[in-house]
Amino acid sequence: MSSCFSTANSSSEGRFLSNRLLWITALWCTATLVLVYARLSSFGLPAHFEVKIQYTSSPYNLGETLVDRSPHAALPQELPTEQKQYERTGEKQLESSIPSAELPSTETQDTPANDQNTEINELSEPEIEFPSLDKHDSPTIEHNIETNKEETHTEQLSEAVVESLEKQDSQTIEQNTETSGLASPFFWNTMPWSEIEARAAATRLSSSCNETQPGELTFMPKSDQSLITWPGPRDGDKTICKFNTIAWSFHLPHMMQSIYGCWSLWEERGGHPVLAGPVDHAGFDKPLKDLFMVGLFQAMIDTFNVTVTTVDQLSEAELESAVKPPIWEGDWMWTAFYMRRYVAWKWTEAILRNENIERKSCNSVVRIGIINREARYGRSILNAQDILDQLFRVFGDKVEVDEVYFEDTSFQDQLQWFSSHDIVLTGHGAQETGMPFMPQCGILLEVFPFNYYIPEYFSALTDSTDVRHYVIVNDATQSDPISATKESTSNPETDAKAKATKLCPATRSTLEYLVTAVRDWDSCCSSLNQR
Repeated sequence: MSSCFSTANSSSEGRFLSNRLLWITALWCTATLVLVYARLSSFGLPAHFEVKIQYTSSPYNLGETLVDRSPHAALPQELPTEQKQYERTGEKQLESSIPSAELPSTETQDTPANDQNTEINELSEPEIEFPSLDKHDSPTIEHNIETNKEETHTEQLSEAVVESLEKQDSQTIEQNTETSGLASPFFWNTMPWSEIEARAAATRLSSSCNETQPGELTFMPKSDQSLITWPGPRDGDKTICKFNTIAWSFHLPHMMQSIYGCWSLWEERGGHPVLAGPVDHAGFDKPLKDLFMVGLFQAMIDTFNVTVTTVDQLSEAELESAVKPPIWEGDWMWTAFYMRRYVAWKWTEAILRNENIERKSCNSVVRIGIINREARYGRSILNAQDILDQLFRVFGDKVEVDEVYFEDTSFQDQLQWFSSHDIVLTGHGAQETGMPFMPQCGILLEVFPFNYYIPEYFSALTDSTDVRHYVIVNDATQSDPISATKESTSNPETDAKAKATKLCPATRSTLEYLVTAVRDWDSCCSSLNQR
């Protein structure tokens, strides 16, 4: 009996030890699985996850946007801040389409200090199709032309560096602009943006003129220049650019439509640059009257050894190889000024050096200027002095402001002015033509009469540079500036009357728009400083 009891007792004890061992093993396995899962989770999210980042702290998002600027493309639709969601896609091309057309809101409004007056739309990059060059002048190709073998190593590096800097700007500025109203400017870290905006909101009515409430501040996005094509390689040791004669081609901005386009052609093809114009045209067989054009022609000859001649001096073979750059004719206003951005910087920088003019960016003060027009020409800003006075009140010694008139001003003086100003406010007009000579992070604010609203014209020039461009309609009480413009320009009398409009945009709104421009400039300069 005792032996049986002893056997039973040892058997029971063995089962107990076995069960205990099983529990310990189970707990060890569970703990191991938990640790392994935690370790795997730390390596990254599953492949099917889609990461999206919302920017909601500020409407100032300055990453370069890409947009279809064809005649069929509409102005960007402005989105509420809470609906703005951007998906980071690296260097891949975005596939979503552009929002449908929506004109800037024209409701009369008196914005309080902490309200944001504008929102910069971030649009997806569409696939756009640019117009081909004149088929009678030279055939087009389907892909971008490769750099000519004779192009120097320095020129290749110049293009690569500028394109790289543009990409860095687009990414870095996007991050820097996500600052709250309590944050301070990069150039003025003792004053928060909220205080600056409060000062601007305290602006009083102008006593110089009857103010009109302007429309909203509208940003003109950049196009994707990588989709532009040029003709094949040159045939011979010359690259001949044919001056494109259109109506009013003797007038400064229309003449520059051809000149700026030639810069990109000469840069792409290399060889000796030749500018061939029509017989009996100013600048070729007739003397130039505009001082800007006189200086520019001489600067191209001195700096780049450009040969200026007339078409009757060219052989048939040379005429056949000559290229006429695309230019605005009718609805193609979006190509009014075509020039590659890196070419704009390279050529303007070379001309400035030749003229002994230094172009400095991002100083310790922001330099704001108003290019005004004589009242007899129309589109003059009547309350310009009030705007300058209020800028001093808001920014104090952190701003340098001035007003200038370009009538009878030399090419060198205009270049000196543009290269030394960060932000420019002006009514629509020919005085904007020298804008490519502005420094890095430059910003243009262009004001239009309600019934003479053609923002695509000079936005084609800013699109060919790194200058950011905003447009403003002078009267928000009207609902459709595009229709009003079509109606006014259909008749010579109403067209002349619209062009002669004198501008008096509400000083307070203009100050708030200028604060927006200063924030853009400050973010751009901050990104340059962080490189």
